[in-house]
Amino acid sequence: MSVNAAVGDIIKPSKPREVWIDALRVLAFFLVIVNHTNSQIFIAYPPSLTWLASLTYFFISKPAVGIFIMISGANLLGRGKTIRQSLTAAGKIAIVLLVFAFLYKFMFGLEEPATSASDYVKFFTLDVLAGNTYKHLWYLYSYIALLLLLPALDRLNDARLLKYIVPITIIPSGIIPIISHYVNGFGVSGNTTGTLLPIFVGLFLCGYLIKNMKKVRVWPYVITYVALLAFQVTATYFEYKAKNGTGYLYLDNNRLFTITGGAVCIFGIVHYLHTKVTLPPKVGRVINQIGRYTFAAYLMHIFVIRKFDFILQFLNGHMHVLFAMLLFEIFVFALSIVLGALLKHIPFVKRFL
Repeated sequence: MSVNAAVGDIIKPSKPREVWIDALRVLAFFLVIVNHTNSQIFIAYPPSLTWLASLTYFFISKPAVGIFIMISGANLLGRGKTIRQSLTAAGKIAIVLLVFAFLYKFMFGLEEPATSASDYVKFFTLDVLAGNTYKHLWYLYSYIALLLLLPALDRLNDARLLKYIVPITIIPSGIIPIISHYVNGFGVSGNTTGTLLPIFVGLFLCGYLIKNMKKVRVWPYVITYVALLAFQVTATYFEYKAKNGTGYLYLDNNRLFTITGGAVCIFGIVHYLHTKVTLPPKVGRVINQIGRYTFAAYLMHIFVIRKFDFILQFLNGHMHVLFAMLLFEIFVFALSIVLGALLKHIPFVKRFL
């Protein structure tokens, strides 16, 4: 459930797992892997077909975090969880954060690898609190905040109210910065945008809203998604030219509407397919099983990327870099799921994952 798309079954689902939700988890996790690997291609290439394909693939992967958050809202809202239950869940995620922050610090270091006990004391008392942990763990901070807000957000489960709150939460704060970036002199007071609910809260609520929609139309999602993706690639190309290939990834910001809107569209498209397509039971069971392991796999995938980078280098020497990258990403996905499954079968550990 919840971010066990990217974050686990901390508050246990009261209903059987839904295949389309687990399919979104699996898709979002693969997109996370793409986001953490593919960019090295277009960063190393000048504009070309390879550069364009890699850049497009990169922006396709960017909505992953938003999808995770929407899954959380879809599964957690409307269940009447108490403050105590939410605090307990947030505490478990905090423990997971501390454990994996230590493991990654120990294995890979950060800017400055710890060399003494005092370095680790500083890391746990200052760095972790400030978010100076390994790059993929930042998401756990947001998930903890959403769990802390859950009892209050759960009261906003009226459809008419959500149809009002979600757009004014996601759209203004996600579009105004883009307009300001491209139109000199344009801006809206931060006293207005800063007072609105955070964008991630809007996505959290949006997941619940879409899941419970009675009328499902797919084409608005498809058209919007294609338009947002085309804008990101085109705008980034012209920014690359204007800045001579440096500092051109302004749109690589998961709070901008170009990315959060993409998350909403992907979520809506998969929700629509769920209402129209019935998968064979065996396929559904496989998707459900993989979905169970995605949170633990998410925690492990950077380890796999770092430790098995030599496989990517080998593949690069024998085929086109795009095909090599895709094969490597599939390998990282598979091995991370296996490691996640192993963690989920350790009696004490599985309580936190």
